[in-house]
Amino acid sequence: MGLFDKVKKTTIESRRYEEKLYEVALEEVEAGEVRKGLYAKALAKSDGDKEKADGIYLKLRVQSIMDDIESEQIDRRDNERAYKALQELNARQVVEVEATDDKPTLENAKKKVKDTKFFVEKALTEDTYFVGGENWETLYSTSDLQGLHNWLDNNIK
Repeated sequence: MGLFDKVKKTTIESRRYEEKLYEVALEEVEAGEVRKGLYAKALAKSDGDKEKADGIYLKLRVQSIMDDIESEQIDRRDNERAYKALQELNARQVVEVEATDDKPTLENAKKKVKDTKFFVEKALTEDTYFVGGENWETLYSTSDLQGLHNWLDNNIK
C-alpha cells in the first residue's frame, strides 16, 4: 500500500469515527440527555433559532466527546508515566535495602516484629522458625529464613 493510499485510508477511518460520534450525540439527544450549558452555547450561536441550535448542538457535542476521549488518553499517558517512575523508584529502593545488609537472620526477623503484638522464635527441637500471635498461636512456620522474612514483610505492618 502506497503512502497516498495510507493517507486516504486514515481519512476514511477518521470520517467513520466521526460518524459514530454523531450517532452517540444523536442518541443522547433522543434520550433527553442534553447538556444544558452546551445547548445554551448552541442557542447563542444560532441567535435563538432552535432548529439551527439543534444542529449546532450536535457539532458541539461531538467536539465535546472528542475532547473527553483525548483528555482520557492524556490522563492514561500521564498515569503510565507516573507508574513507570514509581517502578523505577521502587527498584532503587530495593537496591538501597539490599545495600543495608538486611540478611534473613532470626535476629533481623525479631527486629521486624519489635513493637508489635507478634513474636518470632526458633523451635527448640528442630530448625523451624515460627511467628506467633497475641494468644501464642502459631501463624506461620518454616525452616527457611528467607521465607520467614518474606512472610513477615507481607503480613506484619
